[in-house]
Amino acid sequence: VFEAGLRLDLNHVIATDIRALPVVGRELAREEIRRALTDSDAIIFNLYGERGSGKSRMLNFEIDRLVQLEGKKIALYEFDCSVASSFTEAIALLLERIIFEGAGERERGSSAAFTKFFRDSGMDEQQYGGYIAHLEALLHRTGKPSDGVWRALTLLLSKLARTRNLNRLVLLLRGVSRYAKAELEALRLVRQYLQPS
Repeated sequence: VFEAGLRLDLNHVIATDIRALPVVGRELAREEIRRALTDSDAIIFNLYGERGSGKSRMLNFEIDRLVQLEGKKIALYEFDCSVASSFTEAIALLLERIIFEGAGERERGSSAAFTKFFRDSGMDEQQYGGYIAHLEALLHRTGKPSDGVWRALTLLLSKLARTRNLNRLVLLLRGVSRYAKAELEALRLVRQYLQPS
């Protein structure tokens, strides 16, 4: 029995950081995340809450549960938007991370690694040259991104999920709410282009 006003500091009780413990409780929030990860109609979903409230932990927990218990193939890419001055730059940096994740140190950033990634993703230069040009413009930050850039990005993400035989491709953008509404218009376009046909 606890007296009124007594604060329980679990870090002292268990001698470890409370954030290192498994996710417990919050069943409704976890169920909503699980539903968003498995519902074929869920294209983009947002997790809101104060920094450090456990949003990423719950997402990672549910991804791990789906992978380990249900055999789902899920790829997760995380990006902290606080290191980018704009939403476009954040997406470009995340795309670089995705493209060059399998490349060695010397190949990172090379046109050979870039070409290999697109071919492995089912986008050859002959058939998808225009889309690839839009993505190159995004990566090199040349010009203001157009609808074509966001359409090319969604095509790439869809092809990437298909060629890797993924049940779900998850992009976790931390702190995306720091950008202005006009800047986040690109997110609306991505959602629109990712609608199931």
